[in-house]
Amino acid sequence: MHELDLDHACYIRVICYKTAKLFEAVAWLGAVITGAPLLIESSASEFGRTIGTAF
Repeated sequence: MHELDLDHACYIRVICYKTAKLFEAVAWLGAVITGAPLLIESSASEFGRTIGTAF
């Protein structure tokens, strides 16, 4: 179930498909709900993905 011998690249890929995607979606949704311009939606998504990867 839990693989402890993942290399760094694989570990980052797993994070990007899990936690980072969740943070990205929440940040993007916040921008969409408030009626923010597309540039802000995009920036919020990138911010969420970056924070989710770091988390």
